[in-house]
Amino acid sequence: MPGLSRTHPDGRQDACAFADGAVHRIFCGSADFVITDADGNIVQDTKRDRIAREARLAELLARHGSHSVVTKVLRSRRTASQDSANELVHLAEIEEAMTSYFGSERKARAALEMTKG
Repeated sequence: MPGLSRTHPDGRQDACAFADGAVHRIFCGSADFVITDADGNIVQDTKRDRIAREARLAELLARHGSHSVVTKVLRSRRTASQDSANELVHLAEIEEAMTSYFGSERKARAALEMTKG
């Protein structure tokens, strides 16, 4: 498969591949993709993966959705997505809720496997 690549001075690389026989369509919103290898084995299926994530979230919400911290985090997340001008304020509310729940920022980051950045 032909392609182009570019290496930047800092070592970062950009790559572009051209697939033979591709059909290009423009979508508003997002599209699902199924990527297969040369033998027809599925390497990635975005729809399957999205459905699995949604099912896992639904399972977690069924078990923990009434917990006060969960409701606070979900409310702040929803508000952040609807109020882009103040999105960082609402995301900071989530950080504060997690810090309070775990007892410290360090414990929250460790429990959630997050790095400071």
